[in-house]
Amino acid sequence: MRSPFVLLLGLILCASASAQGTRPSILLVGYLPPTNEMLREFSTNPNQNPGLWAGGNWEERGYNVFAYFPEFPIGSQCMGVGDFEIDYQDTTADFIRITQQLHPVAILTFSVAATNLGWGLEPAYQRWRLPYEMITPGSRPISTYLADCTGLRYPYFSPILADRVGHVRLSNLPMQAIAASVAGSLPSTSIQPFVYPYVPGSAAPDSFCGNYLSGYVAYLAAMYRERFQPPAATTPCYLSGHIHVGHSVQPAVGTIATEITLRKAISTLNLMSDAIQSAGGACCEPDGGSCMVALASSCSGLFLGPSSSCGPWVCPAVPTGSCCLIDGTCTIAPHFECDDGPRVWTGGGFCSPRSCVVGPPGVCCRGATCNTIIGPANCSSNGAAAGAFYSLLSDACDPPAGQPRPCCHADYNKSGFVTTLDILDYLRDWLDASSFA
Repeated sequence: MRSPFVLLLGLILCASASAQGTRPSILLVGYLPPTNEMLREFSTNPNQNPGLWAGGNWEERGYNVFAYFPEFPIGSQCMGVGDFEIDYQDTTADFIRITQQLHPVAILTFSVAATNLGWGLEPAYQRWRLPYEMITPGSRPISTYLADCTGLRYPYFSPILADRVGHVRLSNLPMQAIAASVAGSLPSTSIQPFVYPYVPGSAAPDSFCGNYLSGYVAYLAAMYRERFQPPAATTPCYLSGHIHVGHSVQPAVGTIATEITLRKAISTLNLMSDAIQSAGGACCEPDGGSCMVALASSCSGLFLGPSSSCGPWVCPAVPTGSCCLIDGTCTIAPHFECDDGPRVWTGGGFCSPRSCVVGPPGVCCRGATCNTIIGPANCSSNGAAAGAFYSLLSDACDPPAGQPRPCCHADYNKSGFVTTLDILDYLRDWLDASSFA
């Protein structure tokens, strides 16, 4: 028989889960003012948004909207403090941590622009060069990333390094519709929406959303969206794009323009997701052993598309590839066996003395645990209440005295703040005998 405490705890946990719901999430990212100010209503951080979080089932449209941005108190210098500081390493770590928590269906990023009243939608983002990277002789010039404020001043430890220098990723927001809607709702004396021109062969440093944090976070978002493409991805991302906001746009006006942008994005989201989810199709199990007809949303393996059917040999043979540990060890394995511990899987790859590189210095923080073996690509709590993120503060769980500890175990759900929810999430995992507790 369960004790009254356990029963009460169960009721609290159920109520908490019910309140949060299972609605899809939209992620908003802000940087310098006015972009951080205009997103406040969507922050769940009580220190940033003392009022009521407006993003829960926003406008009853079926989506939860979350915003993350830094603050700039006196003495914070140019990088600010909090989420998405003006720093490549911090932005990378926060982006990985938050997308693993939210699995967003759309990512909209914002930053301040050199314009006065612009609401400029950026169509394209480029993978710029790191200082040590060379370009092919005779190719178009490609500038380096601009250095950030302090520390490792370039994105040395980043998913973008998988792409070649000069690679371009695109926004798929309904940009013209957003610009027209904002222009039709707000006076030009307060905001001036437009879509930046896209010149594929441009060598100008301010092309492709620029070569600083604006272009970098926009590229990360587009890369994430293209990695989690529907219908194959079990947690798909449908939309991403960046907006450059004029430095003279008032925060209240920016908030209204953000809401207009969200409405247009959600209308597009509904059209895209409805087309994919409305028709069932063949679903191949992750191990390749069986096929069943299911909706895309309920397929845990490979969804072969709407109206596809199961039959002999319809599911592809499980491919093998190189499975690299963060310490550089390499084995040959199928993808589904390269999840817990290894850092990266390469389809068709082979093992050789130099086929795997040693991963970036850091640790995987999950719930109340710290792991030095699991790399950033696999640092996930796999659905447990525990949160997970890859910390670059140290490459040891117990660093020498005087160095910061990489994991805050009290922040169990890795929200960035220690709250009552951390206790509830810990107890929930503890009762489920989770290894993260």
